[in-house]
Amino acid sequence: MLKSLTRYITLPARMLGKLVRGEKLFVQVLSKESWDRDFQSGRWDQLHSKHLGSGNMAVIAHLLLFLSDNKSKRLLDVGCGNGALLRTLEALRQQFEYVGTDISSVALNQLSKAHPSATTICTNMLDVDTIPGDFDFVLFSECLYYVDYEAAVQRYRTKVRPNGFVIVSMHGRGSRRILWSTISRHFNEVLSFTIRENQSDTQWTIKAYQYR
Repeated sequence: MLKSLTRYITLPARMLGKLVRGEKLFVQVLSKESWDRDFQSGRWDQLHSKHLGSGNMAVIAHLLLFLSDNKSKRLLDVGCGNGALLRTLEALRQQFEYVGTDISSVALNQLSKAHPSATTICTNMLDVDTIPGDFDFVLFSECLYYVDYEAAVQRYRTKVRPNGFVIVSMHGRGSRRILWSTISRHFNEVLSFTIRENQSDTQWTIKAYQYR
């Protein structure tokens, strides 16, 4: 009984601690070493198999194709991991000028082996100055809950070309509403999709924005 009560007391205390330190709630900060171990162990390989054709990657890829409308296609994939989106785009035989960034050098090495022509940059998500140029599309797929999400969307404003788009994908419900509400203050919403994969009962929300 005491152990059960302690669990409910500790959770608000952790949240209070984040507020005292000026940190965002519902953010899980992980080290580079932790991400490297995950990719080395194959934990995220499911993005290349399980969800490739039926999850958020397929919707993001088709959304990119729709919004590009045969115009320039310079794409920045923030927190790209080992290249699930790039593999999806290649399966659709669509070419983008692709730049992928990630904190994990292991993930980027895996991406580069599979896609030698891709440009990759090993960097912290908030270090936008390490990314040269600007883009027609900036994608945040399943990565904003590992960083100060409002700071991220503010800093990447300089990376989006006039009339360019920001695409955000997040899975789950509940606390995600707070993230969506916070970042949406900086954008005008263009398109929005909610999809669910029946086999895993995973739900994603995917939105295309333009900066206000």
